[in-house]
Amino acid sequence: MRMKKFIAPSMKEGIIQMKKELGEDAVILSTRNVKVEGSADIVEIIAALDDQLLGQASELHASGSGEKSTVKTTQDKSASPSPQAQKTVSASKAAAVYSQSHPSNDDEQNISQAATLLQLRNDVRWLKETLAAVAESIPFRYANSLSPANREVYTTLRGQDFPDDEALRIVGLASAKGTTNDTSEEILAAAREIISSELSLFPPLEVRPTSTTVAFVGTTGGGKTTTITKLAAICKLLYKANILIVSADTYKVGGAEQLQTFASIAGIAFHTAYSSQELRQIVKQESKRDFIFIDTVGRSQQRRQHLLEIGAYLEAASPDITYLVQSASTGEQTFLQTLERFSVLEPDALILTKLDESAGLGGILTALRRHTLPLAYYTTGQKIPDDIETARAERLAEIVLPQL
Repeated sequence: MRMKKFIAPSMKEGIIQMKKELGEDAVILSTRNVKVEGSADIVEIIAALDDQLLGQASELHASGSGEKSTVKTTQDKSASPSPQAQKTVSASKAAAVYSQSHPSNDDEQNISQAATLLQLRNDVRWLKETLAAVAESIPFRYANSLSPANREVYTTLRGQDFPDDEALRIVGLASAKGTTNDTSEEILAAAREIISSELSLFPPLEVRPTSTTVAFVGTTGGGKTTTITKLAAICKLLYKANILIVSADTYKVGGAEQLQTFASIAGIAFHTAYSSQELRQIVKQESKRDFIFIDTVGRSQQRRQHLLEIGAYLEAASPDITYLVQSASTGEQTFLQTLERFSVLEPDALILTKLDESAGLGGILTALRRHTLPLAYYTTGQKIPDDIETARAERLAEIVLPQL
């Protein structure tokens, strides 16, 4: 724990000295130019290594002696080559002379500044720690007003990203179910039942007597292409279905190529549609397939014009089922906005992707309850076809409310 004064011909050299002696973590507390008679100004730097030097600064303040900033240098005249040389001292030599005449004491003003700055840094650190503690406690601000059993379920729901009002609503309904002992396990079971009962589900794909055309829409990066490969593989393995994959996503670099590569490996037919008219013709010609999966271009929910472009492809294909594919790692507000904006395309169901990347599903499930869009599938990784599951309300309720 050290605080030290450095004297140098320039600020640059002073900082070099400071870092050499105190290291890269040293903090400059004050700087000033010092005039030395017969020489250019030199620089005085006071630096410290950490906050705990406040006590030392106070002690030095009590014992400091206020030196003056102007120093008269002494020179050996006999060593001077000329009167002019006697009169002028180099900045480096002036720094050395000043340092020798002030061997260890810092002046009262600089020590006072050091103490003040160190105290300020301590205050700022305390303030940051206090604000962090307050921010951490805000999501659970109603916890202390609940019974111990309700509190456990409430804090779990809040930790799963359920909005405050939604968490309180679920806990209140669960508590009102009239449990006998009002234990955490009973409240938990009742809360799971409430969550699962409020989720609307969509039946999984099945082979029909006629061809089933399935369109996939969603935002860029939502996971449409990977989801199509998983469902195509499952339908081929489970139903021995005759499948065609059509890529209408000619904007995404490598998107069509990725699907085509998968289709080739899996022995599934593949086409690319470069316009809505071409897509209409493909669907008409391939009407004997069990499934026609259509990958549409990923578009932002922010621009209505982009959604209308997708709408033109959907109108041409006349799909039997339209899935909105959206990532579970999206925030609640963005997710809700996506549901609202894509509703103009009239999707039949949602496929929720990337559950393994989501920090909490509370906001997503709340948005689904309020928007009443049924859930068909959810994906839990990149493996094809393993990491996709038919949506089960009980399973999702267990994910957001695991055993306490």
